[in-house]
Amino acid sequence: MNDQHVQYFVDGRHGASGIVCTSPAGRVLLSERPLAAAVDVDALVDDLGEVAAVGQMVASSGAIALIAPARSLPGTAVVLAGDVAATVTTATDMSFVRPVPGAVARHVVGDGVASVAVELGAQTPAVGARDEATPWSLESQPARRLVVAVAPQTAAPLPPPIAHPDARVEVLDLGPEPAEVPAPLPIDTLPPPAVGGAQVLGIRCPVGHHNHPDAQYCSSCGRRMGVNATAVLVIGPRPPVGLFLTDDGTAIPIAGDLLLGREPETHADVADGRRQGVLLPDDSSVISRHHLAVTLDGWDVAVSDLGSANGTSVKSASTGLDYRLQPGDSVTLESGDLLDLGPITLRLSLHHVA
Repeated sequence: MNDQHVQYFVDGRHGASGIVCTSPAGRVLLSERPLAAAVDVDALVDDLGEVAAVGQMVASSGAIALIAPARSLPGTAVVLAGDVAATVTTATDMSFVRPVPGAVARHVVGDGVASVAVELGAQTPAVGARDEATPWSLESQPARRLVVAVAPQTAAPLPPPIAHPDARVEVLDLGPEPAEVPAPLPIDTLPPPAVGGAQVLGIRCPVGHHNHPDAQYCSSCGRRMGVNATAVLVIGPRPPVGLFLTDDGTAIPIAGDLLLGREPETHADVADGRRQGVLLPDDSSVISRHHLAVTLDGWDVAVSDLGSANGTSVKSASTGLDYRLQPGDSVTLESGDLLDLGPITLRLSLHHVA
């Protein structure tokens, strides 16, 4: 991988521009303001090292990013200081690296990376950064974003297959058998649902589990989340965000959109697979057939009453106030909030809240 050729692209259309340039030794810099003519970037880096040199330059240049050696992606160091961030993209993943205020962040690009986008003032990952940028000729010019990408390799065409008169082709279907949609289970036998397909911005524990950005401990393995001078946000599959706990201690995992009621399987969203049905047994019929919808928006948990006959009340954990949900209105819950559905009360417990 270390013999990859790279291409450079710049984009100065997004807000106020900075400037991108190269040093005589081939180091690439993106800065908020031009460096003073007396600054010898290569001498500073050679004498002080990359981190100390960037820490010294940021005082005069404002936000700054140094890319070295900038000849191949694997092993390339991206050093950041000030209001600047880097989006590191692979074929299956995306990482977002920002320096903590007053600190210098250094990230070394690993194998499998397709591009690195460095952007001044970036608050979120630069999705599709390569599509919006134009090729850069390494001449100094205004720019707010710099993209370093692996150059496409031209492969030699494969020779045509050699036919044989006695050859036979057998086609095997190795795909899984289509799965039937199971009926919703009572809450006392409800298994933990599989992680949904939603991709969200989060952080990873030391062994790679995806977590809420504010998590102190991993919701999957319990390990303490790492703390260093770099805040690394990664787009990945959303794990279960928490639980609804009933009066008797039964746990309802929240890993996707849910529909709660006496007959959730008869709702179109459950039949079509858009929501997981959760059966709430109630011989008194106070709970409606389709009583409550639970919807995940990123890491947030929102609920809405589906026009139930007896309604749903919420007790706020932060204020202690009770209020009744109006049919169709969506309310975002906090950890500890209580949902009163009549014979059953649910308490929300979010995994990332200590």
